Amino acid sequence: MFRFITTTALILGLLGPAGAVCPKTKAGATVKVTGTNQIQVQLEQGRLHVSGPLPATGEIAGQQLAFGTAALDGARWWLSESLLFMTARVTGSGDHVDLSIQRLNLKGERGPVIPVPGVEACAAQTIANELGVAAKAAGEKVVSTAALFKNPAAFHGKVIRLKDARVTMQFEGNALWQRESNARFWVDADLPQGSYRVDAIGLFEADPKRGGYGHLGMSQGRWRVTRLLGSRPAGWTLGELLQRRVAHAAEVAFKDVKRATFGWSQRVSIPFPKAWPVKGDPIVCYYLYGHGESKAGDQHVGSVWGRACVDVRTPLAPVTIERLAAELKDLGTAPKPQSAMMARVGPAFLFLAVEDGGFADSELSAMKVYYQGWLKAFGVLAPSITPHHAALAAWLNEG
Repeated sequence: MFRFITTTALILGLLGPAGAVCPKTKAGATVKVTGTNQIQVQLEQGRLHVSGPLPATGEIAGQQLAFGTAALDGARWWLSESLLFMTARVTGSGDHVDLSIQRLNLKGERGPVIPVPGVEACAAQTIANELGVAAKAAGEKVVSTAALFKNPAAFHGKVIRLKDARVTMQFEGNALWQRESNARFWVDADLPQGSYRVDAIGLFEADPKRGGYGHLGMSQGRWRVTRLLGSRPAGWTLGELLQRRVAHAAEVAFKDVKRATFGWSQRVSIPFPKAWPVKGDPIVCYYLYGHGESKAGDQHVGSVWGRACVDVRTPLAPVTIERLAAELKDLGTAPKPQSAMMARVGPAFLFLAVEDGGFADSELSAMKVYYQGWLKAFGVLAPSITPHHAALAAWLNEG
């Protein structure tokens, strides 16, 4: 809707009123018209002043100052949560025509129409042209994340669409980010806490004169998402989703596993990539084992009894449990769990690598610590897991 309306304004402005032959107007010139209803419209240096007996409706009551994209350096160009545009329509013919002005923001919301009847035709045409060009300039542009991070200032004040962009939503840390860059851009989007890949449209800001954006001004830019076209879990959020789905399927299958004693429940291991090195294979495997508690309160670990290998591209597909043993055995005292930080960082790096076709060099050392730490703690389970991941096990043993 936004693109259609702004393009219409441009076309109407360029055509002008029937029969009018207007001289060219210098860019940035001041143009002023007064309607027969005493409403005044003045275009000056890309800024539109509307004053007079305006309708007493909300934000346009009284004198209103609105900016087009040509006035991004103005003192006030945000009048609401979305950038405000003014679109113009010219109707009629002859020396005097009717001009109508309407507010439009990036969310597609329209304000009341402001009628300015009986104004000089060429001045009305100039106003319509200027507003149409400004609106078209602010129209949606498909941008690659690589181009955005390379030169963010070039996209300041533009409505951009990013496809498959990485977005993290968390307390005081909403961010649009890229693995190859240390830069972060604050994100305003209607998404729950988590890590996502998104296809979305929004206004991007990266004014080099400004100190920063977002929480404590620590982000180099801001992307205000006004239209979310699609999103899917990624990174640690994808890992949490798969872990929950595997655990649910394992809970059902665990009922058929024989146990010599009572008090056992099932547990799910950390994810292991099916192929190593990770180079585009989308399959990760989880191993299923037991967790028990004695009457004295001691925590015990039970043997591996199954595994689930899932495709990260289809996280909502049914989970198939592969049985590796018919009976659960008590393997002794259970180890302490990994730190909360490592339990999140490891899967985050793994799922990013599986999606992107490989790890960054800086991530490999963290992954080695992640897997070595878990396999050392759960050493009694390793003989049932590492034979299925020989290449990974060899890499872990390199030192």
